[in-house]
Amino acid sequence: TAISGDAGLTIQGGASTTEDQIKYGWNYALLINHGPSTEALVPAPLYQGMRDGKIVRFEEITRTPLEVQDCLLGMLSDRVMTVPELTSEASQLYA
Repeated sequence: TAISGDAGLTIQGGASTTEDQIKYGWNYALLINHGPSTEALVPAPLYQGMRDGKIVRFEEITRTPLEVQDCLLGMLSDRVMTVPELTSEASQLYA
């Protein structure tokens, strides 16, 4: 919490870490009933940090699968997270 002021903005990396755990997931009840929307989107730590302009702490990043590391590096270098399921301006999140 000392880095970002929010313990929820810490990601513990490991062999089972997935992109959904660092970016975003979905509330499937809302997704099925109303389709993809910002209300159905469940923000994960990286999404929250980019949205709120806060630092996200990622522990043990080298233990995560290469796909997760590649995804993270792409987002950090471009400073943008794309949510392809959304069609509005909310589909692009800029840091």
